[in-house]
This record gives sequence, C-alpha cells and structure tokens, in this order.
Amino acid sequence: MLQVHADDSFLRFIRAVGQPADSHTLPRGLVMAAGMDAALEVAARTGQPVIGPPMSEEEAAAAATG
Repeated sequence: MLQVHADDSFLRFIRAVGQPADSHTLPRGLVMAAGMDAALEVAARTGQPVIGPPMSEEEAAAAATG
C-alpha cells in the first residue's frame, strides 16, 4: 500500500498509537497499543478522519482476503 499525504498528520497519528514490532514478521490478529477510544481521540487530535464504525475481525479478514 502506498499512501501520500500533504502533511505529517498521519505520521503523528501512527507515532501516537503505534508500537514497535517485536520481530520482522506479521502480527497475528489485531494488535493495538491503545484502545479504540484512545485511538479515536488521537485520530481527532491529529486530523485523521474516521468514517463509520470499526469493522469486526471477521469483516476485516474478509476485506483483507478480497
């Protein structure tokens, strides 16, 4: 995936809610350092639009597999 942004708002969001990887492999399941409420608060603070409710794990898996 390639994302292009005109400013550093997405980078600030990732730095605020992300966490360093433990290894050079893909994580299993949903990994979030912050809870969803905290992530939504940081998204609002850093100017990241959140559209609609979060997907369930099943919906995310279906979207990821196409």
